[in-house]
Amino acid sequence: MSQEVMTWNRYIENVAQTFIEIASNGKHVTWAEESQFALQALQKNEKLASCQPRTVQNAVINVAAVGLTLNPALGYAYLVPEAVKQSNGQYLQECMLRVSYKGLIKIATDSGSILLAKAEIVKEKDEFTYNGAFALPEHKMKPFEDRGKTVGVYCAAKTHQGDWIVDIMDMAEVNKISGAAKTDSVWKGWEDEMIKKAMIKRASKQWPKTDREGRLEKAVAVMNEYEGSDQLLTSPQLGDFNVEQKKYFDQLITDSDALGMFCFQHSLSDESIFTNLYHSFEKGQKGKYQAIVKDLSSRGFILFEDCRNAIEESAQAGDQMAARQIFEELNHDGQKIMNERLSNEAIEILKQ
Repeated sequence: MSQEVMTWNRYIENVAQTFIEIASNGKHVTWAEESQFALQALQKNEKLASCQPRTVQNAVINVAAVGLTLNPALGYAYLVPEAVKQSNGQYLQECMLRVSYKGLIKIATDSGSILLAKAEIVKEKDEFTYNGAFALPEHKMKPFEDRGKTVGVYCAAKTHQGDWIVDIMDMAEVNKISGAAKTDSVWKGWEDEMIKKAMIKRASKQWPKTDREGRLEKAVAVMNEYEGSDQLLTSPQLGDFNVEQKKYFDQLITDSDALGMFCFQHSLSDESIFTNLYHSFEKGQKGKYQAIVKDLSSRGFILFEDCRNAIEESAQAGDQMAARQIFEELNHDGQKIMNERLSNEAIEILKQ
């Protein structure tokens, strides 16, 4: 076994306990299989093997949280390398967990939300008739001929009661979503896949809710963290913010407080409050400051995960003082969110 493989084996093994703790809640994936799939991906992809180890560890942990296997034969989720610009202007390879549109549908069917679903691309030479939100559209195409450029996408989902729920998006909406992406390399390389995924993600908000909805919400959250959120593109409707929230939001931007921005965003009881704050900049300044907010939120996620990993490692080593020191450096919101995401072992160490 090469030195490189042995090194990655150690990095992956360091998150085994955290993975097992999280995966035990749903029992959708196992450490024995997913750790091997991750190592195989690292061996086959040089760019992936050059990623920052902590980002690979975070992505593997998210496999447990989402409950989708990395088995390449199924195509539900992948470990993907991305060149991410750092605050010092340099680029580093970071590992992202990519959930495919097939993976999202898998979670939705597992949860009992829907019986089945399918997303289809519509081209300009196709014959397409939309028959409303609760009836299948008519879509005729010639699949083996030039169908022209993409003009839209739709998703049809069947409920367990036999009803259809149909949602559509034109390319103007799709382009807004792709424009908000944290990286455009995946959109350029797998455009149809990403269009379908954006459609499934949007459509899933209309599907019936169940008591097993947590996996789908987590999958969408992971996609938002890694890829960018289309939620920030929607027009403000609900969730008015108060003066103190606006003042704090603006101060986080002034201070370039990435971790604070992440914690603030995830502490709000109504997600639309953050959406409205995102749209609260004066005309002519929106583009500049919205880009800053997205960057802070993205970097804040990485910093938060670094803290969580450090606490978990200290807990595994039995170092209660180190774990508490890292935990207490977080603000009140950060501590509350951290308590929700730590393993039971780490929480017990912090209580001692």
